[in-house]
Amino acid sequence: MTAFGKILVVFTTLMSLFFLGLIVVTAYGGRNWQAEADKMDDYTFANTGGENPQWTITHRVTGQTLQSSPALPGAITAALRDRQSRLQDQLATLDSRVNSLTMQFDTATQAANIDESGLQARVDALQATMAQLNSEAALFVEQQKTKGAEADRIRRIAEQRRSDVARLENVLAEIRAERFRITEQTRRLEDRQVRLRGNLTRAEARKEQLEKKLRAGYADGT
Repeated sequence: MTAFGKILVVFTTLMSLFFLGLIVVTAYGGRNWQAEADKMDDYTFANTGGENPQWTITHRVTGQTLQSSPALPGAITAALRDRQSRLQDQLATLDSRVNSLTMQFDTATQAANIDESGLQARVDALQATMAQLNSEAALFVEQQKTKGAEADRIRRIAEQRRSDVARLENVLAEIRAERFRITEQTRRLEDRQVRLRGNLTRAEARKEQLEKKLRAGYADGT
């Protein structure tokens, strides 16, 4: 999305909220707004009473108090705006985390691929050398001549090569395990991102339903 597109989205959102506020102020009669407020179980709505009663809104988890409103529809609208803002903040944080982890994963994968290729080549070379040394050792054993000592030396070298092969294979296994761990962590974060996007979509759909009710109430009032 271009910078102009982002600015247009923000402007449209602000204007929508502005006109929604106007509708709320004039269209809060004839609806069961208390039932609507009760459905928003992550917020509490309280009426101060008195000569100039106000509706106060409090977020249940954080305890944050939002701007009060003289009418319950206005309080519900404020809570919806706050809920949408919180979901967008969570989504932005998660997007940033996923991007960071993706960069780490790409870097680790690239390094692992380079290391794995080099190590695999080394393993193949050592295995080829070991096969050659085993053949030479078998030949020396069959000859049963003065080369027996040399055969023992070659066998010791072959055993050392086997140890080198095992060590390099362990390193390869560790690299593959680390790459799998990063892949799983990325998948979990992406799953959480999908859930948060779903929550945001439902919240926006709920807001649109309330806006339709408010517009219908305003039309009935006229």
